[in-house]
Amino acid sequence: MISALTASVSRATRHLRPMLPTRPTLLLLLLGLALGGCASAPDDTLKPRGQAAVVLDVAAQRTEQTVTFADLVTLTLPPAAPGRTWKIAAHDVRALQQTTAILPPAAPGTGQTVAFLAIRSGTTRLRFVLVPDTGDRVADPVATHDVVLTIN
Repeated sequence: MISALTASVSRATRHLRPMLPTRPTLLLLLLGLALGGCASAPDDTLKPRGQAAVVLDVAAQRTEQTVTFADLVTLTLPPAAPGRTWKIAAHDVRALQQTTAILPPAAPGTGQTVAFLAIRSGTTRLRFVLVPDTGDRVADPVATHDVVLTIN
């Protein structure tokens, strides 16, 4: 009974054999699939499409600005007295990607600068604190400045 069943299956599948790939063909196919999976992923990083320079007002504690999605936003902080430095106290990494550290003033009498890439539409807030430049991780702020960016 089993031999009759085997013979029947063999006859039924005989017409399929020419369609089945040979071993070398199958090996080449699998090798191609494996090597195809090794290709590097496409570069999906967002590139800046524009620039927005925002100078924070010394007299104000809050600055509001509208920028465009994918803008490189460069903030110039108010000048700090000697022995003091600006630090980022809060920012939403989902909306702004920091592209530079807080850089020292370019010239005497100017403020430190920091750049962000606008990566998400909406409204986001940054908070900067002016602290003594002692190198301590925790310090009482001397001043604060909030920046509200609307990203279109």
